Amino acid sequence: QSAFEAFILLGRGDELGVFPALFWGGYVVVGALLPMLLLFMPRGAGPNGMLAASALVVAGLAIAAIVGGLMYKRSADRAAQDRAVRASIESFDTALREGDLATLRGVTCGKLNDTYVKYDDRTWTDTYAKIMAAKQYPVVGSIDEVVVNGDHAEANVTSYMAFEPATTSTHSFDLQFRDDKWKICQSS
Repeated sequence: QSAFEAFILLGRGDELGVFPALFWGGYVVVGALLPMLLLFMPRGAGPNGMLAASALVVAGLAIAAIVGGLMYKRSADRAAQDRAVRASIESFDTALREGDLATLRGVTCGKLNDTYVKYDDRTWTDTYAKIMAAKQYPVVGSIDEVVVNGDHAEANVTSYMAFEPATTSTHSFDLQFRDDKWKICQSS
């Protein structure tokens, strides 16, 4: 909740400052303060003070609805990106455990992708068989945190080596949005 309050009240995370301006200018000033002034100081309001106050309350509520709708859309977009990043990591993890070289090539980029591109199918099959026999491959136990910033994302995961599942460690995946999907470009 504190992140929400910092966002709507102070504008943290809103580069353009649209939401705080709508909240403070629209909902607070137009929808609350001006109607109270008109109701509690009727001399300055004239005979139509009650009507003007009512109109301002309606305008304030309309602005609040617009802010709510924009925030809902923004939240839904972020949730969809978060799910897509998680799906890419899960695809990578599954492909690694199953030896699916085509998928590993498809969900990676940069130097990590170069690692999988250099293998031909036969060499990969032999290498994968040795890795599986020794259980020398990492397993993603959980995806703990995802932060998306434009076409870049970072995800912190808890993982373990297949030969020792009781010993976990935290790793970070750097992802980029390329070819209409999230790809893992680096793991540390």
